Amino acid sequence: MTALGELYALLSQPAQQESATARIFSVLPIRRRPGYFVGRGVNDDPALLIEIRGRTRAPIALKNLLVTFNTHCALNVDREQRDTYAVVIQCLATDAGLRNYFLMIANHLLDGLGDAPTTDEVAAAIDALVSLFQKLSRSPRRQAQGLFGELLVIGTASNAATLLDAWHADPLDRFDFTFASSRLEVKTNANRQRRHEFSLEQCTPPADISATVASLFIETAGGGLSLNALVERIEARLGSKPELILKLHSVLADTLGTGLQEGLGQRFDEQLALSSLAFYDLCTIPAVRGPLPPEVTAVRFRSDIGLVTPMDVQQAGRLTPGLTDSFARS
Repeated sequence: MTALGELYALLSQPAQQESATARIFSVLPIRRRPGYFVGRGVNDDPALLIEIRGRTRAPIALKNLLVTFNTHCALNVDREQRDTYAVVIQCLATDAGLRNYFLMIANHLLDGLGDAPTTDEVAAAIDALVSLFQKLSRSPRRQAQGLFGELLVIGTASNAATLLDAWHADPLDRFDFTFASSRLEVKTNANRQRRHEFSLEQCTPPADISATVASLFIETAGGGLSLNALVERIEARLGSKPELILKLHSVLADTLGTGLQEGLGQRFDEQLALSSLAFYDLCTIPAVRGPLPPEVTAVRFRSDIGLVTPMDVQQAGRLTPGLTDSFARS
């Protein structure tokens, strides 16, 4: 449980109802952050309250999130009530998992703000939280299987931060990882066959760009590694890089959308995935190549690379920053 989650668990629901002029919260101050509170609303909603009088903005109302500015609040602090004006970021979800997720993301946002954030920095953090919750209201864009493969590459590489920094912001980007002079694409298969779908552009990179595909078998397993546990493993390796942790969760939300909680609970066979991992030069796999009629675009195809000789893992490590040969030692 995060620090904000622990504080929220200590709070009792406010005894009185909200009035027409003030919103009521039971709150606890956040350590080393004057004017910052974790709150519990009259409906048990978790909230983050920040005593700051910035520019007036219209409320932001989403399915599971409400943000109000310059809000008149009555705060119950240590059995005493105080009136104040604050930015109130309130999770409206009734699902306990999503409420805990809100508190966890809010915790990472505070870590990223530092000890003395400006008004503009606070506003940017709020906008980031709003953007993430907007993604959680959309339909899933991909399945958890492919996401697990990408995250396993990040979590097992020698430098997880370098891989995460290069990870796509949009799950539909052409490549999963983009570096200055190289690209890395991760392909998964649940049938233990190296048959993957590629695009023409992936298999014909520019002359000065090296492109590698990581192929691995991903199968569900009741006692396997959950996607959530893999995410927590990556977070632990990132240490004091809250901006990368927030990117991680932003891509998760964008990829899984309304299926986030279910997707995080899915479990996969980690040992099978790692033992099957192999790297291939995208320029050497069976593919559609050569000039096409200008009227033909967005070419995609399925390629069986099972008979192609994989790259040496040391070579793959030299082409992909942060990867090294860590997988050979796994």
